[in-house]
Amino acid sequence: RSCWIGPSEGLSLSILSRTMPVKQPEVNSAKAGNSVPVKFRLASDFGLDIIVDGYPRSQEIDCESGEPAAGSEPAMTAGGSSLTYDSEADQYIYVWQTDKVWKGTCRRLDIFLKDGTHHYANFEFK
Repeated sequence: RSCWIGPSEGLSLSILSRTMPVKQPEVNSAKAGNSVPVKFRLASDFGLDIIVDGYPRSQEIDCESGEPAAGSEPAMTAGGSSLTYDSEADQYIYVWQTDKVWKGTCRRLDIFLKDGTHHYANFEFK
């Protein structure tokens, strides 16, 4: 499953999947242990230094209420990758590596941009 943080004016973002919007703050489904490509566009190519240090972050949430159940931790990238920019597609790509032990839990991926905007998506791991 690929997430899309998509077309925006400035840095206002919304998350979409390949075929339909991923709802915020509803819980979206993902397979624990798989990577989740998070793709987004900004108004322009702002370079790769757009995310606040220490982010993205991941934290367990209550699947029903969406309330945080524990402290957050830095989100891991797949294969040691980092944020990239695809100039042909005019989009940023962050590949979030999920953990197999998250099966049966829900988590929030938090992305905090240097313009001060905070974006998240909730996932239920199968």
